[in-house]
Amino acid sequence: MHRNRWITGICLLVLLAVHSAALAEVAPVAGTRTAHNVVIRDPYAYATVGDGIQIIEIRRQELVRTISAAAHDVSIADGLLFAVSGSGVLSVFSLQTPDDPQLIPHNESIQARTFTGVSAAGGIVVVSGGQSPSTVLTYDASGRLSRNNPASLGLQVVGRPDVLLAQVDTRLMAFISTDFDAGSFGITAVDLTDGTQRVVQFEGRGFGNTLTNAFFPANFPIESALLGTQLYTTNFNTNSIVVSDATGQSNGLRSIPVPFQPRSIAAMDQRLYVVGDRASVTVIDLGDSERQEQMPLPAAAQPSGVDVSADHIVVADRGLGVLVLDRP
Repeated sequence: MHRNRWITGICLLVLLAVHSAALAEVAPVAGTRTAHNVVIRDPYAYATVGDGIQIIEIRRQELVRTISAAAHDVSIADGLLFAVSGSGVLSVFSLQTPDDPQLIPHNESIQARTFTGVSAAGGIVVVSGGQSPSTVLTYDASGRLSRNNPASLGLQVVGRPDVLLAQVDTRLMAFISTDFDAGSFGITAVDLTDGTQRVVQFEGRGFGNTLTNAFFPANFPIESALLGTQLYTTNFNTNSIVVSDATGQSNGLRSIPVPFQPRSIAAMDQRLYVVGDRASVTVIDLGDSERQEQMPLPAAAQPSGVDVSADHIVVADRGLGVLVLDRP
């Protein structure tokens, strides 16, 4: 009897040790500070902090350096790092040395105000613009920018807080989060090969939830991720992820409810990774009846951005800095 109790006690100690190790894994990366958004190019994560970009070695959970840049949102494509600030500064860096990005000077001006995002792919970079017009630029292999894309025209609406560029079948598409009419939100899908557009409007209307779930100046809770031909967009008005057809062949929408106001989303391998106004990362397994798993963050967490790699989840947090979790 005493031996069984002794074995039970040892097992409990082992479980406590494992639990403590798990908690330690979600502690902020030492030296990181208030972060807005994050993007991964393994083995590094790049997190914007307003006046700089923090570079984190993910596996070691180590801050390598912080480079100076006006930066609130960030995107990576074709060996280049693009960063935009809420005040309308677009910076381009070479990632030839990924732990020490080098600034590439340019003379292209953009218009952008609070709640703006940036995304790049396939030789095109788009700055959503917030309450200013969207900017569409092309870039070459050296990172040189120019204006010669037909989609540069016709993106005039009330507000555009975020953008995602992605290849859908043979078309390069921009999915621009859009305020169509003072609180009527959705997506403007722009074909970047010819500039044609279509509109996807969501259920729910107003700004009632925004003030508790929007972080100035680049985290507005209408953000998108793509898996295959399905677009998944956070919708703060209905506490859900809106699922739409990225090809435009179907106009039907459906929603995946979540028990919080979602803010940012990433996707990989039939799973969605969502953060919002709770101290956790919600993993939605699309291959298992959309089962949801909560991965807890520290109680003081204010997650604002998320990205994923093959082995890790990286969270940008407005209160704690940068957090790294193992992918389930």
